[in-house]
Amino acid sequence: MKWNKYTLKTTTEAIDYISGLMIELGIDGIQIEDNVPLSEEDKKAMFIDYLPTLPKDDGTAYISFYTEEDNDDEALLHKVREKLKEASLFINVGEGTIEKDITEDIDWVNNWKQFFKAFTVGEFYIKPTWEEMKDHAGKLVRKIREKYKKQGWILKYIYRLAIGSRGGRHIHILINREANEKMATDLIITDLWEQQWGHGHVNFRTLYSEGGYRQLAVYITKPLEKWESELKRYHPSRNLIRKDPETEEIKRRSLVDRDGKSRPPKAPKGYYVDPESIETGKNPVTGYAYRHYTLVKIKKKE
Repeated sequence: MKWNKYTLKTTTEAIDYISGLMIELGIDGIQIEDNVPLSEEDKKAMFIDYLPTLPKDDGTAYISFYTEEDNDDEALLHKVREKLKEASLFINVGEGTIEKDITEDIDWVNNWKQFFKAFTVGEFYIKPTWEEMKDHAGKLVRKIREKYKKQGWILKYIYRLAIGSRGGRHIHILINREANEKMATDLIITDLWEQQWGHGHVNFRTLYSEGGYRQLAVYITKPLEKWESELKRYHPSRNLIRKDPETEEIKRRSLVDRDGKSRPPKAPKGYYVDPESIETGKNPVTGYAYRHYTLVKIKKKE
């Protein structure tokens, strides 16, 4: 759910008075921001886990309040401005300007997570679940690399951490499969998973070098969901080859035939066009037509 956030710029001198005015106008909750340092009495009366270093107090303060997105707030804002005008006759209300912003519940739910890190309380080590997820994935990749190294294999991977809408956590890994008479990638991962966690399960799908995995690439690199704000989109190994795609400017007449029907793209010798990758359209800025597609190199038979 989205909310309207109104922020009033005032002075520390007027905070208490203006807060009282807002309560009279039916505004239930307010948020106050200022740089006034806490007194020794305040510190004793409050539990303070971490006291940040604040800029020098210049007497400026901000009071914010929230309303539902669909509310017509003009009447309420008019009353607030009228009350400020009256108050300015006997108290310094400062600029008295009001700025509007839009915020969402998801911000309140997730934004605090970036400040919550692992810490120790006596003999106990407290770590948030999303940090554990990152650690588990990193540990799994390191163990796989160690197993590969013993076999003389080079590890290449891309992995993505994901959280379902109901909170279920899982890992997607694209990895180069290796095997010999005694060992194989799927056996390594299964054994490591059972050793580390002992619950959940591992699913494997074999991908072949002929290509045709555009949808898979889109999924791995898709934007994070709102509830995944503490994660990174994907994690590639450093030894992957990163090539910029080759582009060629084409004229519109090469996209369609004389009857206006779309022409299929022609692949150069030694390649074929991935049919799932063909995408045509019109650039909304330039007005020119475009066509995107992926060429897959054909492996020579040995």
